[in-house]
Amino acid sequence: QISVCDLQTGKQDMVLPGHKGTAMCVAAMQEDMLLTGGDDGTVRTWDTRCNKCCKIVSPFTGVVLAESDVQGLDNRSAVTCLDIDPGENWMVCGGLCNYMTLWHLPSSTLS
Repeated sequence: QISVCDLQTGKQDMVLPGHKGTAMCVAAMQEDMLLTGGDDGTVRTWDTRCNKCCKIVSPFTGVVLAESDVQGLDNRSAVTCLDIDPGENWMVCGGLCNYMTLWHLPSSTLS
């Protein structure tokens, strides 16, 4: 799970549950969106206005997943780093699988 804290007060604002293990990396996107990568081999898009996971992708296979699909993923594909471009159109991910992928965010497709 991911804890989001208020930087002024230091208090926890919300908890974003979802990764089936450790959340390894995070990137802010837009005003109210976060991307997180986990050792469950997924990248999740979160809407912090409603504390909901909007999308789950397997960045090394190019598949958009349902929550029920995450159970069977191989954690050797852990997502250990991710970043997005300033225009928020592209996401690059890296991990324990020893390669990186580039995602087009608006279409949720692997390039």
